[in-house]
Amino acid sequence: TRTLVLLSACILGACSDPAYVASGLSKAISEELQESEYRSIDFAGLAGDNWSQVCFFGPYNERSSEALGFDWNVGERTDALHSDGHNVIVFATESEVLEYVVHSRGQGDFSELSGMCFPRDEASFVKDSENGQWRIAVSSTA
Repeated sequence: TRTLVLLSACILGACSDPAYVASGLSKAISEELQESEYRSIDFAGLAGDNWSQVCFFGPYNERSSEALGFDWNVGERTDALHSDGHNVIVFATESEVLEYVVHSRGQGDFSELSGMCFPRDEASFVKDSENGQWRIAVSSTA
């Protein structure tokens, strides 16, 4: 049983990641999610005005170059995806990353979107009330 206790402690320690400190952008994402009671978020108002796509990378997915369409390796910039506790959200143009953020899944989990990129005009998401999955928000002006 001692081995089981040690193993459990290691797993819990890796998941909670006490060394993680949220960036300003991560805090802004968390605040927007909290305001909507974790039901919606519009990334278009975050990370400045110059990005054209937002991409999500969940745990263990380091295929960023493939998703972005140009050479940029998320694993060279952070090791956050080596555990279950974080997503990396990337704001980019068609040819370069302008900003990326390591975001705690406990403050908003986008792992189901891992490996996907969305154009800025489709970067508003709502939680589906039936299955709890993120989906692109349908504009009421369309």
